[in-house]
Amino acid sequence: MDSNVISAWWHEEGSLECIASAENFKKAVQVWFAKPHVVNRRVCGAKTQFEEDYHVPVEVKNIVRNRILDCTLAYPLVDDVLLQDLFRDQRKLVMCDSGTDTFTTTSNDIHVAVRDMLPRQSVKYPVVREMVIYDKKLHCATFIPLFLWNIGSQQKAAATDCPYQLAWSVNKSRISLNVWTNQATDEPSQILSKEWLRDQLLPKIVQWAQEPQPGLVTTSLQLVPIDRYNQLYQELKVKYGQEMVKVWPEKTDPQKFVYEDVAIATYLLLLWEDDRQKNDTETRQSFVDLGCGNGLLVYILCSEGHPGLGIDVRKRKIWDLYGGNTKLKEAPITPSDSTLFPEYDWLIGNHSDELTPWIPVMAARSSFHTKYFVLPCCLWDFDSKFSKKDSGKSQYRSYLDYIKAVGGVCGFNVEEDVLRIPSTKRICFIGRSRNYNSKDETTVDNQRTDYISARCKAKQKQNDITSEIQPESHTGRTDFISCDKEKRLKLNNGDSCRTHRHTIAGAVPMNGGNFEQPECLVDGLSSSWAADFQPREKLEKIRNCTQVDKMIQQHIIMTVFETVLKAENPVIRTTKDGKTWKRGGSLKLPDVAALFDKPTLQQLKSECGGLQTLLRNSHNIFQVSGGQVQLRDWTLEDPMSSYRKMSKQKSDKDRFYKTKLCWFYGNHPDGCPRSSDTCLYAHGSTDLRQVQLQDGSNI
Repeated sequence: MDSNVISAWWHEEGSLECIASAENFKKAVQVWFAKPHVVNRRVCGAKTQFEEDYHVPVEVKNIVRNRILDCTLAYPLVDDVLLQDLFRDQRKLVMCDSGTDTFTTTSNDIHVAVRDMLPRQSVKYPVVREMVIYDKKLHCATFIPLFLWNIGSQQKAAATDCPYQLAWSVNKSRISLNVWTNQATDEPSQILSKEWLRDQLLPKIVQWAQEPQPGLVTTSLQLVPIDRYNQLYQELKVKYGQEMVKVWPEKTDPQKFVYEDVAIATYLLLLWEDDRQKNDTETRQSFVDLGCGNGLLVYILCSEGHPGLGIDVRKRKIWDLYGGNTKLKEAPITPSDSTLFPEYDWLIGNHSDELTPWIPVMAARSSFHTKYFVLPCCLWDFDSKFSKKDSGKSQYRSYLDYIKAVGGVCGFNVEEDVLRIPSTKRICFIGRSRNYNSKDETTVDNQRTDYISARCKAKQKQNDITSEIQPESHTGRTDFISCDKEKRLKLNNGDSCRTHRHTIAGAVPMNGGNFEQPECLVDGLSSSWAADFQPREKLEKIRNCTQVDKMIQQHIIMTVFETVLKAENPVIRTTKDGKTWKRGGSLKLPDVAALFDKPTLQQLKSECGGLQTLLRNSHNIFQVSGGQVQLRDWTLEDPMSSYRKMSKQKSDKDRFYKTKLCWFYGNHPDGCPRSSDTCLYAHGSTDLRQVQLQDGSNI
């Protein structure tokens, strides 16, 4: 947009150089229109209310006025005076129905859209309804806040409440921000100031416009309404989250795990609500959470009226806090014909590890009506770790594609979505409809069996051995994946399992004892679907340095220490008392690993997660970051700040002060760079003290 287009009412607040095309600028504006929450953390998203292209003469100010008059119980942000000023130099516009949900490339000059900016905290901020006018000839997007929804006693918005423009100039190769200024009130009243628009939004628009494929910002919550999601999440957060964080007895971080399960529960509740509306039923869906872990997801879903069961190989402490309405079972799960759940509507795999690829299979074979939700985390194939990596993709994306493919092979129309949870693994898959008719169950199940058989390593080994002994036979599958198909297929022939729904549901014990399958699934149906499948062990294996031989630990630590000390480009520090202290250089982790033989590295991998874990656990000696190993620099005032930030640990200096010997004092040629008074560790045995417990006593 050239400078002569800007009237006296528009003030250029800032501009940035941008080497981009007009199409890329438009796509960048589209990202901001559809996904404002990626920049403005006060909003949870936007909901499009209206979109049209224009091709007959009509005044935009009349459109704006009509959109305000359409709504009641709102606090208007524009009036006729402002409209007259705002469109003093406006161009005539053109009109047709587009029927689209996004900005589209057409021959029309003007695209007009209306969105609701949904606040993350609805009790604190109102909804802002905003009109966006995109001029394709001038390459200018004008954002006009119309009014505030549901303001209550609050009139401050989580989004800007004064008009502003984003304009691209082909001549200057710049994107500028123009803010509407009113002569009567020169300062806008919004929380998001002109400075925020200039310093936060403008650079982001420039960044998106210069990307090779702008607009590829990950879209989350595509299968549920964002406004309902935010409202329900806030309700469940107060109802369950806050109290659970207070009483959380597990060692895991409650701030992460509690609110993650609250978010997943919110998503499932809305997904199921949508299904009930489509099927015109009020019956709440039942579910089984396979590998339920702490069981919080089961607790929330059951408390919200959905009958369900959680199964995990190991009971957690928090299970006892949920009460009798939450059905949790401690039992291993081996995918087989004895682990089918035809009496339940949904199977859930929430970070279900080795069960993840089996969830679609178990759902498909449970009944023709069984659906599934799976949130992949750790990478597992049917009977081993997943190791494939497709060209041009991360291993995680390759694994996601594999899990999606499993669902397709099992006969599901697989839907992919991105959750809003505090985790890097946020992509989930839903299978709630089939791509075949129930009469074709036998054919499709043969395809499932062939697919599983081809991927299982035990099957591959068996085929290799068989091919060496006798010529290849085409008589079909071996008994590696065997089952009484006739009985299972009778159970999975459409509505047959639903006929027995009430008698089956009562056959699963909910309290105490060993996990037993419904009676109709036990007789003759117990063969495993994969010979080498190993369920998780009941006792969680300790994977830290406590299980590694002390002599091996000392050998590794000393070897790495001496090598780092002698590395190239060593760093020499000067201590407070004027002495020099050699910190040494830096080593790459692969170079550190090359210092030790394969058996030593394998033992570390099996006992404590690997060499890197051992070095990280020796955090008082080493600093491991960015794939580099250095000595911890104790000449700094707070040398452990980076470690605490990475591990999210709080400082507990007083309790552990002088309770361990200083490693550098006894092993570094220059000794400890700190004096005995300032070192957190003991300089000699006479400097040691006992650990003080939180109640003030010593141990």
